[in-house]
Amino acid sequence: MILRQLNRLDYDALSLSFSQAFDYQGFSYSSSHAYLEQKYHAYIIGDNLPTWSLISDTQEIACSYSVLAVPYLKNGIVKNVGLVCDVLTKPNHQKMGLFQYLGEEVKVFLSQEGIDYTIGFPVRDSITAQHLKVGWEHLFDMNLWATPSFSLKSHSKLVETSNLNDEFDFTKIKIGSSENLEISSSAFRSRFTRIDCLYKVLRVINSNQFAIVREAKVGKVRFLAIIHIQFDELDVGKLIMSSIMNLALKNGLFAVMGCWNESYARELQLKKLGLVKTSRVQNFIAREINSPILRNDSEYRLSWLDTDTL
Repeated sequence: MILRQLNRLDYDALSLSFSQAFDYQGFSYSSSHAYLEQKYHAYIIGDNLPTWSLISDTQEIACSYSVLAVPYLKNGIVKNVGLVCDVLTKPNHQKMGLFQYLGEEVKVFLSQEGIDYTIGFPVRDSITAQHLKVGWEHLFDMNLWATPSFSLKSHSKLVETSNLNDEFDFTKIKIGSSENLEISSSAFRSRFTRIDCLYKVLRVINSNQFAIVREAKVGKVRFLAIIHIQFDELDVGKLIMSSIMNLALKNGLFAVMGCWNESYARELQLKKLGLVKTSRVQNFIAREINSPILRNDSEYRLSWLDTDTL
């Protein structure tokens, strides 16, 4: 097999392999093509996609590994973090050691490109296990927090709801404690340009306190997902939360959920907002490339804002 970085001309082949590897998620060839073109657009350098693949003798993409270069900040210093996503092996090429081989080779390429470390949020335990076999570390879990939706007093005059679009000022998403590793505002625009979902902004009028949400689904359960929430005072946070629940009910959704690492959850006082920590978790894994990884939960501010899935 031939290992190489993909380019724009490879979208057709990549979309075919993607649809076959993720058919259980409902991806067809056409939807895969549109999804990948839109998702990788901001990460193309020259003609190269942020994707490395093993090409079989029949010119099919047997195994593929994508890494989005995302700027993070810690103590005011930019960290070049690689978000690993869309890792796939076609069904007829599985259990051949391709994932392990490709992962090791991609690490060399990332080192040459100046990536400090890679992070990932595997949605299945089997994927986490495969990463651990090739040098990744499972640092900690991020709990899902949830509450059933129920009607609260309307605050329509205090909170406005709108679609998130190109006019949204992403610099309003504040960066918190400089001591924690957190995503840089320069990454937000590409983060929120997915074509398969609609993001909503609920903002307290004349303030920089708001939440970004979207409808989501896990299995057969539909819910309103909190991607990001920020507020200065707890009472304002409760106001935003009540507006989120009212929006969920309006859209026929009977649950609100979010996902944060433990120290960030404490900072947001999620319990006082009415959210309950569930036993369901999101794995957080990382791998050193050029710099030692941060291993403690207290060194991060992570939420669904950091993932590529919600």
